[in-house]
Amino acid sequence: VRGRLGRDPVMLPGGNWPLGTRVKKLPDFAWRIDMVRDERPDSERILFSPSGTPPEFDVNDIHGSYRLIAARHAAQIAKVRFSRGVVYQVNLGLVRFERDGEVLVACHDLYTHRLGKDQKELINTYRVPLQRFDEARPQLRYDLSEELG
Repeated sequence: VRGRLGRDPVMLPGGNWPLGTRVKKLPDFAWRIDMVRDERPDSERILFSPSGTPPEFDVNDIHGSYRLIAARHAAQIAKVRFSRGVVYQVNLGLVRFERDGEVLVACHDLYTHRLGKDQKELINTYRVPLQRFDEARPQLRYDLSEELG
């Protein structure tokens, strides 16, 4: 956080502030950010699943187990290019807005192609209701562990 104070504009996180922190001047702007997931059921999504069985965790060899699990995760990046939240391959996004009753919904569909094929496929679709937040400005959140400690 200290390093961010020297940048222009100054951007600071809203969470984990020490108890007793006081705001002398309100920020010029504030926003919220959320990780959005493709909420469609698996039956409606293209199957790009990890291959093989994950390694078993051996409580007698914790370091070795973590090493095997981390190696599998790293290997999956090359095999599984699509997930519910992140796309690692070239893609095309289509952004549009729809109404769900009275609520305006931002829609973002991501299309790509399977390796070696020239046919588009919908891989991720995101829906964000734009009225899901109230008008209140984001507030600082304090680290609960300090409150309990």
